[in-house]
Amino acid sequence: MIKIFKTNVSNSNQVNDILQMLLLNFPSMAAVNFDLEDCDKILRVDALEVKPEEITIKLHTLGYQCEEII
Repeated sequence: MIKIFKTNVSNSNQVNDILQMLLLNFPSMAAVNFDLEDCDKILRVDALEVKPEEITIKLHTLGYQCEEII
């Protein structure tokens, strides 16, 4: 299941740090990527066993805004 989030991530260094953290904490993720060209700085996550709240909490603890788009 693909989940989509609006974030305030703004550069590739932040993306690399976040991707590393997400893959470390949620190894069951099939795919994860950012679209920084989108005005909402989209984060897409393909994961069956990960709840959207878990992702938003992880990004919030790193100091980023993150909100699921339904």
